Amino acid sequence: MNSKKSINKGVILAVASVICVAAIFTAILLQSRNEYNKSFFYSMDTYVEIIGDNDIKDDVKRIFSDTELIFDNYNPESEISELNQSKTMTVSPKLSEALEKIMLLNKTYGKGADITIGEITSLWNITGDNPSVPTEEQILSAMKTVGFENIKLNENTVTLENNAKLDSGCFAKGIALDFVKEEFDRLGAGKAVVSAGSSSILLYGDDTFTTNILSPENDGILGKLHTESGFVSTSGGYHRYTVIDNKEYIHIFDTRTGYPSETDLTSVTVFCRSGLDSDFLSTMIFADGSEKLSGYLNNEDFKIVAVDKDKNVYVSEGLEFELTDTSFKLCSQNLPSEN
Repeated sequence: MNSKKSINKGVILAVASVICVAAIFTAILLQSRNEYNKSFFYSMDTYVEIIGDNDIKDDVKRIFSDTELIFDNYNPESEISELNQSKTMTVSPKLSEALEKIMLLNKTYGKGADITIGEITSLWNITGDNPSVPTEEQILSAMKTVGFENIKLNENTVTLENNAKLDSGCFAKGIALDFVKEEFDRLGAGKAVVSAGSSSILLYGDDTFTTNILSPENDGILGKLHTESGFVSTSGGYHRYTVIDNKEYIHIFDTRTGYPSETDLTSVTVFCRSGLDSDFLSTMIFADGSEKLSGYLNNEDFKIVAVDKDKNVYVSEGLEFELTDTSFKLCSQNLPSEN
């Protein structure tokens, strides 16, 4: 390998996303108030931005820190790291409940995303300091550990079979925002937007929100999403990737092959009532590609905006989306049929 460059655009895009959301939400708040609170901190390898009626930074920061201590598989002292080492243990209700929800999503929608991908992500180390392309033998060996069926739950006792290893990257930010919403409900936080980088956002309060979706081709804006309160998550290869020998490898993996995904989609945004679901589903739909897009677009539990490599933009019926980048085109017909 003659050239190797690891690129993390997450921080750059996070700042861009924060600015976009902040500017819009500021206008909303200023209609009813003369001032609002804005703050940010760094957590889960990204910037977390908070904008709201009240000073809630300390509460949000505490929740993200607590979530990392449970779900961050890159932290050797986290609960999920301990489970990855021991392979069987009694875990906290938060971890067991999250695993149960994720396994239900897999059973419902398939294996486009799978949290037992940990051996594969460790092998490639796409987001680390020294990413590399493993040998075919290494990949085949690691793939034997992959499969959500390897997770066995008995109340709060979890067992990882076949040497499975968990990677929380496809849901950790989303579930942190779920916990933030629970705390906001308890506190009566008013209106707030919490943005975990460019990929996961909580829109909280009794109002209408406008969220910018970043373009998968540049640092500009694809369009504006107009919704009520809820969660918005976006997945795409442009967030994080590495370049090895002039070939790009994205951080989202194909759980069927053990290689970084080569989907024909470039961006998927999911809006729904759960942070975990929106985070996990955006990854799953992105990895599944356009073949299954029709079923996802017509789902009653969530709404999506999906973009393919031909710059076609597909939007779920009933979701208000305003395309602003005219180099893309809205498409509602001729969707690829599911095999």
